[in-house]
Amino acid sequence: LCSYIKQLQHDESFIGDQWQEIDTCFSFCAVACLKLIDSLDIIDIDRATNFIMICLNFDGDFDCIPGTKSHAGQIYCCVGFLSLVQRLDNLDLSTGNMLA
Repeated sequence: LCSYIKQLQHDESFIGDQWQEIDTCFSFCAVACLKLIDSLDIIDIDRATNFIMICLNFDGDFDCIPGTKSHAGQIYCCVGFLSLVQRLDNLDLSTGNMLA
């Protein structure tokens, strides 16, 4: 399982299907699985976190890939990702009131 998830990390994001689609949801799923089996150290957390943070929009919300529309489901995945990898300090809490 670990080697399979590791091979899905492409650049900063995680590939989620045979068409090599990327999405913050796939990043969340990858770290959630690895966290459950205490294996987060096999992926590049810094690069994965960077992908999540470049999906942060001007309104304080997250999108699935950089430059797309914010969505409440993406907020769940991105904040969940940051929590699982202990990087919630990357968020500007002063914009939290704008979360969808």
